[in-house]
Amino acid sequence: MTRRGLYRNRVTTPGTGQARKLAAIKLVLMEYQGNTTRTQPTDTHLAKLCNRKISATLKKNRQQATSSLNFLMKEIAILLTVAASSIFILGYSIHMLIGDLVSQETEKWIIAAACTIGVVIILFMAWDIMKQRRLR
Repeated sequence: MTRRGLYRNRVTTPGTGQARKLAAIKLVLMEYQGNTTRTQPTDTHLAKLCNRKISATLKKNRQQATSSLNFLMKEIAILLTVAASSIFILGYSIHMLIGDLVSQETEKWIIAAACTIGVVIILFMAWDIMKQRRLR
């Protein structure tokens, strides 16, 4: 094996960088606990030690938050459209059922009452959806 091959194997050995990071974090913890006589590290020193891990975690969290927010906005738009169309269809179907059977004033009151009940039911369903999502 050539020197280059040995060097490549040594560098790509899994866990080498992790062991160094772990040793550095242990040293920092020992310093905070007062087990050594060294000065306590600053926040800047800690950030330098863990910079790669922190930036990777933040990037991953940001991507997950963005994708879940986009999904949530799409879902809210769909649910609002369905709710509005359901209330419209409810009012129109009541108009078709009792249109000429009662006076126009009574018809308006009945449609308003039915649509109010429909809105309350839709709000209850939305509350139940949010409750089920929180449990997950």
